[in-house]
Amino acid sequence: MKKFARGALALLLLLTIAGFAYKSIASSQHKRADLFKISNIALRHASHFANTPLSSELDAILDKEFTYLARGKQYYVFCSEDGKYVLKFFKCQRLETPHWLKTLSFLPFLKSYYTRQSSKIGKRRKELFASCELAFEELQEETGLIYIHLNKTSNLQKKVRIIDKLLHHYALDIDKYEFIIQRRADLILPTLQILKEEGNFEGAKKRIDELLALLVQRHEKGIIDFDPAIINNTGFLDDRAIHLDLGRFAKCPEIRCRENSKSEIDKITKELRESISLFYPALSLYFEEKLLSL
Repeated sequence: MKKFARGALALLLLLTIAGFAYKSIASSQHKRADLFKISNIALRHASHFANTPLSSELDAILDKEFTYLARGKQYYVFCSEDGKYVLKFFKCQRLETPHWLKTLSFLPFLKSYYTRQSSKIGKRRKELFASCELAFEELQEETGLIYIHLNKTSNLQKKVRIIDKLLHHYALDIDKYEFIIQRRADLILPTLQILKEEGNFEGAKKRIDELLALLVQRHEKGIIDFDPAIINNTGFLDDRAIHLDLGRFAKCPEIRCRENSKSEIDKITKELRESISLFYPALSLYFEEKLLSL
């Protein structure tokens, strides 16, 4: 009997160690994948926001294969095989109350915390989706937006192929996920660095003009961006600058005022101007002159 008990205890210990080892390996894999997993892009909560109209362009885009590109605060980003488009899945772990908290919310000491967290996360989800909707309705050109899918559907009927950071392949029934499709743009600083190396000062000046025109145009529409990280959230297409991030747009009629707009542009481009001054002084001078002329 004692031998059996010792054997059972040893087996339990072995299983426990194996369980911890498996959990540790899975956690390591998850981190190496930039925390991407399919369950993190599937929103359980229904949205009342409308999806945008379908188009033949969308149909062709969804036939492409998408490879993992990056992750931001709001999205996991995948790039199409031809490099022209990005497919962004919402990081749904940020948009829903943790399952464990919901399960244990009946406990008195967790009930009020659950209520506060649910309210906070619900507000975050509502603001994010409202910002995406505003971007499509009024800033489609300024964001390179093609389609936003904020509700599960049954009419797309597509299996979209994606490859994650660990080179795992998936065929997703895209009707079941919330996502965004945008044109892919080149980031500001790498673009300007290339133009400098090419000796293309006129091309660099044109890019600065396009960036400032983008900001002025958004302000003229009475829209402000509460996350104006210009360096990472703005990029260039062939013919214009666009906003890459859609998460913090809101109506602000006061920003239409020339002085308010100028002050805001001066503030949100400060870090970018400082970066440019370090590697491209001539362009930095041009940037400052353009700001004065706004």
